[in-house]
Amino acid sequence: MTTGSVSSYDASSGKRLFLVSCPRTASNLLVKVLALTKQPEVSINERGGYVLWDAFISTNFDGRMFKPLDQWSAADRASLQKQCQKCLDELEESSAAAQREGKMFVTKEHASWFQKMSAIQKYLYGEGVVDDEPPCALQYPDAYGVPQNPQYCPNNQTFFADEYLRTWRAAFIIRHPALVFPSAQRALAKLLKEQMDPEILQRSISINMTFRWARQLFDFFQEQTGTTPAVLDANDLINSPLVVAKFSKLIGMDPTQLQFEWDTHARKEDAGQSTEEGRRQEMEAFMLSTLHSSSGLVKDKAPSHIDLAVEMAKWKNEFGDRVASMLEKAVVAAMPDYEYLTARRVQLDGVEDSPSKVLAAENGV
Repeated sequence: MTTGSVSSYDASSGKRLFLVSCPRTASNLLVKVLALTKQPEVSINERGGYVLWDAFISTNFDGRMFKPLDQWSAADRASLQKQCQKCLDELEESSAAAQREGKMFVTKEHASWFQKMSAIQKYLYGEGVVDDEPPCALQYPDAYGVPQNPQYCPNNQTFFADEYLRTWRAAFIIRHPALVFPSAQRALAKLLKEQMDPEILQRSISINMTFRWARQLFDFFQEQTGTTPAVLDANDLINSPLVVAKFSKLIGMDPTQLQFEWDTHARKEDAGQSTEEGRRQEMEAFMLSTLHSSSGLVKDKAPSHIDLAVEMAKWKNEFGDRVASMLEKAVVAAMPDYEYLTARRVQLDGVEDSPSKVLAAENGV
């Protein structure tokens, strides 16, 4: 199988990284600190990843994501498959271009954006959802050896086949749910309130209030590749440069290129475009507004202690009782998956003095 004229990436090189995130986990801050656009051996697209946005948002705005799968028309399914194929082709084109330059390709994607529709609907509506969803019949480059009937193991709830996902290295960024979920509620509700029905909007926001898919993908890559993906907690990103240095080396970056201060950039306004590309640009500008208005790490974004009762009182005051109650339930439900991942995060192992000691420890010096 091939993806048409797309030049195949050499799967044996292992030089590409899938950075898995969730909305509001400080993933854009991580890209900034890692200085991916300045790393000489790294290639990332101009919007810092998010290649899979189109497949997710196309089903979101037209309401298909929230329509029972057994009510999808043939045209509904064909449209989704076309969008998924487009995303795959873009990933492969970028990978091949990076390889031609001798660089490692990096893409950053939110886990919820490339889950299959049945996984999303089961999360929203419960296990009783009718699962009438055949796998996307995507066309993969021949080099990956994806068979006509590809495999999808239990921990792979994405629209990508097991054989394809195994061609990537993976890394993860996570953040405490009590910080992530209200931030997502605040940001997405403000950004999309003029574009979506209120009930559909709240369902759309709630899709991002889980770490189940990040955990499943962590387990998938660990089981299928025999290596443990690097996990970075946003608290360490903000408070521990040494952890970030170790994380960067583990994922194949040059720690000497890390930046913890930068010039402030004014947010670029984009007058209400209605196209998908316009919506993407508007969302990107909105989500990056805090980062662009800062000149470095903001320590109060990573408190050392979180009291759920205190946070709940804040949410009631800001969002009202109904949304606050929903946030509390989502946080409590997400904590086991978050704690599972944060227990496996990159830590210093007693190296506490300087970045040079981190590098020396990693090199066995």
